[in-house]
Formats: sequence, structure tokens, C-alpha cells
Amino acid sequence: MNRLKQILYLSLAITIVLYVQEIDYSTEQLDVKAWYTSWCKGLSQDELATSSQRSDANELLSTLKNNALESDVFYLMNKQSVSDSMYQNLMPYIIPWAIFLVISIFGWMFYCCYCICDKKCPLCCKRDYEKDKIKKKETMIPTAIAVVLNLIIAAASIAGLVYAGGVTTGINGMKCGLMGVFNDLSYASNNGKFPGLYGIYYSINNITIDFSTFRANLSTTFGGKESAGLTTQKNSIVVFDTNMQRGKGNSSLPVMTTSDGQSTISSTESYLSQNQLFDYILAQTNDSNYGTVVSTFTALSSDYTKYLPAIPQIPMLSSYYDALIQISANLEVSVQPIITDPLFAANLQSGATSAYSSISQVESAAKSLYDLFDPLGQYTDQITIVMYIIFGLLLACGLLTILFALLLQFKQIVSLRYGIHFIWGIYVILMILGFLIGLVLHPASAVTAESCVYLQNMLSSASFYDSTTFITDTSTKAMLRICLHGNGDIFTYLNIQENTDQLNQFSTYTNQFNSTYTTNQASRSIVNANITNNLNSLKNARDGVAIDLGGTQYTNFMSTVSTYNSGSGCTQLVFSSTCSDGTNASTAASPNPSATCWQPSYLVTQSAGSCSASAAFTTLKSHFQAQIQSWQTSVTKETDFISLHNQLDTSFQAYMTKISLFTVGSNQIIQQINTLVGGVSCTFMKVTFQRIIDGLCVLFLPAVYRTTVLLLVVSVAMFFGSLTNCCIGLRFKRVMDYGYEDDENQKPKSSPNQVHPNVNTSEEQQKLKSHD
Repeated sequence: MNRLKQILYLSLAITIVLYVQEIDYSTEQLDVKAWYTSWCKGLSQDELATSSQRSDANELLSTLKNNALESDVFYLMNKQSVSDSMYQNLMPYIIPWAIFLVISIFGWMFYCCYCICDKKCPLCCKRDYEKDKIKKKETMIPTAIAVVLNLIIAAASIAGLVYAGGVTTGINGMKCGLMGVFNDLSYASNNGKFPGLYGIYYSINNITIDFSTFRANLSTTFGGKESAGLTTQKNSIVVFDTNMQRGKGNSSLPVMTTSDGQSTISSTESYLSQNQLFDYILAQTNDSNYGTVVSTFTALSSDYTKYLPAIPQIPMLSSYYDALIQISANLEVSVQPIITDPLFAANLQSGATSAYSSISQVESAAKSLYDLFDPLGQYTDQITIVMYIIFGLLLACGLLTILFALLLQFKQIVSLRYGIHFIWGIYVILMILGFLIGLVLHPASAVTAESCVYLQNMLSSASFYDSTTFITDTSTKAMLRICLHGNGDIFTYLNIQENTDQLNQFSTYTNQFNSTYTTNQASRSIVNANITNNLNSLKNARDGVAIDLGGTQYTNFMSTVSTYNSGSGCTQLVFSSTCSDGTNASTAASPNPSATCWQPSYLVTQSAGSCSASAAFTTLKSHFQAQIQSWQTSVTKETDFISLHNQLDTSFQAYMTKISLFTVGSNQIIQQINTLVGGVSCTFMKVTFQRIIDGLCVLFLPAVYRTTVLLLVVSVAMFFGSLTNCCIGLRFKRVMDYGYEDDENQKPKSSPNQVHPNVNTSEEQQKLKSHD
């Protein structure tokens, strides 16, 4: 009972790891991986059994199912004690073979006495063999029976030879499945997210070793809490933008002009101002008129928008800055316990100690398993050889019996009866051995089958698992339930989670930062280009590249432009950066007196000179002077906004770069943290537990049960075959001495009662008779 309990507890290795048993730590070098590799040699370490093998095993379990015995086995597993009814329910698996065994031993003693030792046995019948000659059918019937029985023996022996290696495979599969649990616990598992207890231990240990430098770098990088300053700078930009909006204290809106493109008029809001150019740049998504501003500006024709590549700048900057600033703030908060808590390193070491303690218990339990099963493993080859010898001998005996019986019957080679007698003597020995093995293995197979049902139910049904009491420790049972029927989180159980929560959170934020920072840097040039485009849009409105007129005024003005450009001696006026000959246009920002064309900003600094369209020149110059004057304030304010943004961007880039360099430099410890965090799941135990079931129930049980059945079949066949063999031997002895009663061609032979003619005295006759 203790051995069964030990094996079953070893099967649930996670239970051992989590303090199911108190095992003294071994001081010798233990090598779980070497044991696992040795025991699983020749077997698939990923999956011990195929789906077809599992299906066959389930059919066998259904065949062996015994409801009464199942209840007894479940009681045994739950209570670790045998119920009163278990022995009674095992009787059908024991009594038949016990009867055969008793008859085999004692029955043959009387049979031998009766049939061979007839001069000494008081039960012997004295028969007159001359008068009681046997008939041919009296030898043909036992011969036919012997042929059938020995054909059964031969066929079963052939099957036994085919499956002889299955017992060894089954034993090795069971051992592999059990040791695989310890290997998966100690080292990285191939079937789940678990780096092994060694992986967890080394991760925590390495983190602990590198922690002093890591904590100093944390303090240098995050101690200043620069995210708060960045937030303040960013908020000040938002406020500055808000104050530039229409109707606010720092607003330049509406933009007023005194020119209608033809003459000086009273000041009115310019066309581009009416169509929300600067309002659109300053628009924020939480403004009540945001949608109206956007739709008004986007309704401008392409004649304008191609010179006005504007975008609402605050939503764009919020998208650019907010995520990284928030992640930086999260990082600053998450590192404070790591930087300031003097017990943090000690808690980490406690986690490492907890993991190492579990490793020690795993290895000690594995050593117990190894010591328990390795001696059996040393004899598996011998077991196979013995099986080959037994079934080979039975095959030879069966075939020889058939041959001898047929030759005796049809050729009457009566000397072969000695071979028949010798074989049935072998049968008697082997069938006694077979019934002894059957007495042990048949009930053991039935109990193992019901144990397999129990283990399968534990794996497949959470409710059944909850109803079991096989694992007596409630916390351990709850832990294993998480592995088999839950999310597999054993981090908390190993007392590591509370010691690494801050590191886990820091690692999460670091990963978020790296991902966001990469995206942020890729979009930085786009953000800066958009900010520049906003300023350029206002400059184009100021410098006349975008003509601040609409409708009829725009049409009339473009007619004036055409008149001017058509005049002789007039330098061409263009609204693009290049002249028709491909040279650059002269602008206020890049003046070039020899240029072949001017932009409006340069035209306003010049005179008509020799231009024949001087009136048109004067009209154009007057309008563009008014347009430049009206938009200059907006350009100045947007320039101030960009200056603030550049200051923020400089501070932002400096801090983000410092964090990025820190994460790169601390990559090793971060990777260790990620490994630790990624290795918290024991869901692999479900697969590992299935491998235990595969080894015990799919490989071992069918092999043992099949061998048991074959042994019992040949034993029963030998039981009756030995009777027929003995009968054939004895009857052909009488045939040899006296012949057949119904054979007319056979020469009469003497009988035991015949008087010898050359002996006269009754005393001599009696001696001869006695000699015969």
C-alpha cells in the first residue's frame, strides 16, 4: 500500500514540488536530465503515445471496466486505504486461476500416482489389458483434442513472441512519463510557457546580482521625474495655442485688410481669414466649433489649398507627445519602490531561495523515483529474453506435440510417446508458473485500469478533481488545480510574484516605451514638417503666394496680374518658387535683382521702372502690401508657437533618448525579467500529466494485460493439453503392447495376465507375471 501511494505521488510530481511530501535534501550530485534522457531512450519525448494507441487503450479500459471495483479503487486513491469490499470484488480475478493452480499441483500428484505407479497406488484399477484392448477411436479422440489445444498454444505463443518486447516498452514508457514530470519542472518544458525552476531561479539570481548597478541606473534615469516638466511644457503650448484662437487674448483674428485687389477700401476681414485658415491651424478637438472650422477650411478650392498645406497642430502634437510622456510617468512611478525600498533586493533573494528550495525537492523526489524504478529497468532486457524463451519453448512444444501425436496416430511410431510424456511434464511446470503470474497480474491489471480511469478523470474533469481527496494538502490541491484546469499561474504560489511585481510592471512599461518610442521617432519628421507647413501656409497668405481674395475680386485681380505680366519691360510675377525658364524666383527672403521673375513679397519692394503696365503694377503692389501687413501678426504668433514647440521637442528628445539608452543598456536584466514574467505558467503540467497517463495506461497497462492474457490462455491450454498428452502417451503404450481391439491385421501381443509356456511352477509363473 505504501509503495502504491509512493508511485502515485511520484506521478503527480508537481505535488511533490509544492511540498506534498517531506523529502530530505540529497547532498550528492543529481542529474534529472540524464535520468530522463536515459529512461526515454527510443521514445518520443514530446508525445509518448499516438492517438490510435490512446484510442486502443480507452477501448481496453472500457472492456476492463468494473463499476464495483472502480468504487473500491477510487476509495483506495482518495483514502489511501483498502475498502472491505475490494478483496471481495477482486475474487473473480483470482479464484479461477487459484483453482487451476491447486488442481495443477495436487491433481497431477494423484494423476501420476494413479496412471504410472499402479503397483503402489491403492486406488489403481487392475484391468485385464488383453480383454480390454482399446479401439482406434480411443486414440484418435485425444489426438484430435491434443492437436487443437496445441494449435492454441502455438498461436498464443507466436502472439507472445510478437508482443514480448511490449512489456519492456511499457515499463520504459511508464518510467519516461514519470521522470518527464521532473525534467519538465526542472528545465524548460517543450509543451508550454515554462522555463523550468532552474530558469526561474537563474533569472531571479542574475537579476539579484545585477540589481545594484541596475538600481543606480534607474535612479539616474528616472530620479528627476522629468515627465512632469514635459507635461508642463506641453500644457503651456496648448494654452498658447488656445489664446491665439479667435476672440482670445493673444488672438490675431480676424485678419483685416484694406484692399479689394483693385483699390483701397475700409478694413474688412480677409477672404482667407473668413475661410478659417488660422482658425483651422489653431483648432482643438474639444472646441465646440471644431467641426465647423474644419469643414469651412477644407471647402476652399484647390487654387488655395495647394498653397496652404495646413493641419490642426494641437491634436497632432498631443498624439505625438502624450503617449510617451505618460509611459515615462508610469516608469517613474514604477521604479520608485525599486529605488527606495531597502528590502527589495532581499525580497528578490527570497524569491530565488523559494525557487531553489523547490528545485531541491524536485531533485530529491526524482532521486526517490530513480531508486525505485531503476533496478526494474536493469532487468527489462532480461524480462524480454525470459518472455522470448517461455513463448519460444511453448511454441516448440506445441508444434512438436502436434507432430508426435499425428505420427503416433497414423504411423504408429510408438517411441515418440516418450517425447509426448516429456512435453506434458514441461507443460505442468510452465502452467503452474503461468497461473502464479496470472494470480498476480490479472487483479493488478484490473486495479491499474481503474486507477487509469481515476487519473484520466482528474485530468479531464475539474469537478471530479475537486471531489478527490488524493492530495490531502488543500493549498497544494488548489495549486495543482490551477495547472490542470486553470490559467497555470504559479508565480504567486512560489512566493515570487510579490517580490517581482514592481519589476514586472517596470518591464511592461519598458516594452511599451520601446514600441511607442520607435513609432514616435519614425513620425517625428512628419510632425516637424507639418508644423513647418502651418507656418508656411501663413507665410504664403502673408507673402501673397496665396491670394487673399475670393469670387469676383479674385477674378478681377488675376486679370490685373495678366495685364501686368503682358506688359513690356515688366518682370514676371509668379506664385511659385520657380520662373518659366526654371530659375528661382526672387523673394523677400531670398532677394535676387537679376531674377527673371518675382514673387509678390519681392514685388512690393520694387518700382515699376520701365514696365509699360505701371498702373497694373501699382494696383498689385498696393494689394500685396495690404495683404502682407494684415497677415504679419499671425505669422509672428505662429513663429512664437513653433519656438515653444522646439523647446519642448528638445527637452522631450533628450529625456526619451536617455530612457532609450537606459533600456538598451539594461537589456540583459530586462530580458531576464521578461523570461521570469513569461515563465509563470504551469499549464504544461496538463500535457506532462497526459504523458504520465500515456506511459502508465497507454503503453504499460496494455502490454502487461496482453501478456497476462496470453499467459493465461496458454496455461489453460497446457492444463488440458497436458491431460491429453499424458492420455495419448499411456494409450499408445497399450497399443504398443497389445494392439488395437478393432485391428484385424495386427498380430496379437501378450498381456500382463498371460502364462509363459516354458515356466512350470506357479511361483515362477507369478514372478514372470510380476515382471511383466
